Amino acid sequence: MRRSWLSVVITVVMVACLVPGAVSADDQPLVLMDLDTLGAPWDFGHWLLGALDDEDLQVRWPDYDEAGELDEAPACVVTWSDPSRGGVWQKQMRGHLRRGGGMVFIVGPGRKHIRAARDFWAWLGIDVELARGEAGFARWGRHPLTEDLPNLGAADPGAYISGVGGNPLIRFGRETLAVAFDWGDQGRGIIIDQGVLGNQLNSAQPRPAMRDFLVRCVMWASAAAPTDLPDTPTPDTPVPDTPDLPAPDLPAPGPVGAMHSDRVLIEIAAKDEDWPQIVNRVRRALETSDLRVTFADAPEGEARLTDESLAGYGMVVIGAAREDFTWSEALAVRRYFDAGGRLLLLIQDQKKPHARVVSFNGLLAELELAASLGRRRGKVELLDHPITDGVRRRASFSTDDIQAGPGVQIWAWQADPVLGISGGVAASAWQAETSRLFIMDAGLLLPWEQQDPPDSLYSVLTNAVRWLIAED
Repeated sequence: MRRSWLSVVITVVMVACLVPGAVSADDQPLVLMDLDTLGAPWDFGHWLLGALDDEDLQVRWPDYDEAGELDEAPACVVTWSDPSRGGVWQKQMRGHLRRGGGMVFIVGPGRKHIRAARDFWAWLGIDVELARGEAGFARWGRHPLTEDLPNLGAADPGAYISGVGGNPLIRFGRETLAVAFDWGDQGRGIIIDQGVLGNQLNSAQPRPAMRDFLVRCVMWASAAAPTDLPDTPTPDTPVPDTPDLPAPDLPAPGPVGAMHSDRVLIEIAAKDEDWPQIVNRVRRALETSDLRVTFADAPEGEARLTDESLAGYGMVVIGAAREDFTWSEALAVRRYFDAGGRLLLLIQDQKKPHARVVSFNGLLAELELAASLGRRRGKVELLDHPITDGVRRRASFSTDDIQAGPGVQIWAWQADPVLGISGGVAASAWQAETSRLFIMDAGLLLPWEQQDPPDSLYSVLTNAVRWLIAED
């Protein structure tokens, strides 16, 4: 890669010498990749070097002298928290920012990286704290650097970042995983939690939704932003942001109207493990409301969820029972939902959960939802919602409480929680302008520790179907 880049630079210099008016490489902002040449920082830097190849930048790894000093003045430094760095490096990088330089700083995973990042940024009043270890749904903050980017989806945060004058770039509930700071003559900085870079399956390279964003960050920090990217406001004129939670005086959503068809499509392909038992119980709840059920089918290798296959159905039931949900299927489901369709989404913790959950989260991301494994066992709480109205609060066990085993946690920042377990959400309902959606941990419908689920959990599912078809 370095030889290839050197060849490109030599070619540019030769062309600049031969062609009158050509721009020399010396006129391009210099970006230094101050990253370790091993592990995740190297993978990230190697990817970013290629991603910036078409930009009007000089990009390379830095050269330090014997004293650890840089012999050059870069426009931007891309770096990664490193607990082994000492005071010489901190002094060098702080001097770079004081001179008006830019920086893109990745906070690595673990307490040592958090501490190193906090030590470096504390002089500017920026705090980096350890996240609570819970996965969830990440969304873009309102900022010119995030305009028109695709949904982020599920994230497993490692660090929360905050500071006076910072503009949030990536939000995670009430917390922030990426922040932009513009100190005017004192430089620009963007701090990003490493936990949001990759997806759940591959963290070696940034997820597709992050790639354009990272290039924009480097261009902005280098003061080389494209002409079609609006100037980022300084802390004196912060970008207005939407609140994380609806204002308390907002009116409750009105009726969405009855479902336009009594036909229901079930897309739960797996015949292994517990899915057949889940399907039977869901089908029973659907037929209780006199709905006509059809099972999705498609030739091997073809998408099962398309605009054509969803047409004519009033509700679609989708389970996280396969590993090959595609981007086109996710878009088709989102279009179906936006057009007034009803969705019943089911996910469970199973023997081979990881790839299926990752694939299912790709579909959920288009709906601004996410799900994560590892929810703790505990007491089931029936939360205040029309779906839980009239449901018995006591189980058929010998105790007064419904106890559930470990399972899946649902993350839906704009939805209403319906079932809670151990401080997490196991089922949520979302009413949009013309449609409704219900997502739950389907493992609650299965026996746990040789005990059948209480009737109240089946009642929640039945009520959810009635709520979806607008029988209220």
